[in-house]
Amino acid sequence: SYRFQLHPAVKINVYQFEGSFTTHGNETANYAALKQVLTQHATYQPTWSHNNISGHAYYWPTKAEIYLVLPSNNETALKTLTRGFSSFLANQTNIQVTKSNYTTYPKYTEFLQITDGIAAEYTPGGIFEAVAGRLIPRSLFESKRKVADLVDAVLQGVRLSNKLLPAGDSLTQIIMTTPVNHQNGNTTSANPAWRPALWHTLMTGGWTSELGVQNETNLLEAWLDTVEPLKRLTPGGGCYLNEGHYLEPKWQETFFGSNYPELLRIKKKYDPTHFFDCWKCVGWKGPSE
Repeated sequence: SYRFQLHPAVKINVYQFEGSFTTHGNETANYAALKQVLTQHATYQPTWSHNNISGHAYYWPTKAEIYLVLPSNNETALKTLTRGFSSFLANQTNIQVTKSNYTTYPKYTEFLQITDGIAAEYTPGGIFEAVAGRLIPRSLFESKRKVADLVDAVLQGVRLSNKLLPAGDSLTQIIMTTPVNHQNGNTTSANPAWRPALWHTLMTGGWTSELGVQNETNLLEAWLDTVEPLKRLTPGGGCYLNEGHYLEPKWQETFFGSNYPELLRIKKKYDPTHFFDCWKCVGWKGPSE
């Protein structure tokens, strides 16, 4: 039998921003504007996370698209908590704002129309893709110096990804849906690195036509370096298994953290013949397996 617990519907409040960086020249000319936006984003992030604001941010060398989400029946709370950030975006002369608005959705199903559209546009099926990720802990947001180091590391990844895929096909995603306000990390099998993280940062790139085996191999191997600056800031850190680079060298630590030894013990006990197996999952023995 099954038991279900129902809760009253909570309104979904969303701040949506879209804007282009307007400095003339090639894409690199707009890195200064991108740096400014990332710095403000990182500066406000601890306050947003503390107040249960989640969302996604998408950054290209020439534009940005940001969604901040707060489930709450208080329809003014999100505006109050994001007023400083939205005002900053609206008042930059090097940003052409095409959308900056607040919307309240009475039901979650109505909000899904927004997320479905985002997924269809930025995570379509049937394409070739490169991806590498890193979880960014709260400690890197604690001072201006640390924020500056974090933003610089992200920008290094942006520069490299844009160099590897220069036709505008690289995208930096900052996912703000970590369980930072649910500190029960020792009671689940999830990588403990999730619990203090405020950002799940992804360096992604996509293309629709085959590049040739050797070219794609070279590209994918080089793509691992897009998160190397973030790794240097987060020694012993991790990333999401499903959105990590498939060549991740320290995969046990990166994907599973301190839980790996216990997970391996359980794997050996209940699946000693490796009936269930996958690439760099618990107990993986190598490419030849």
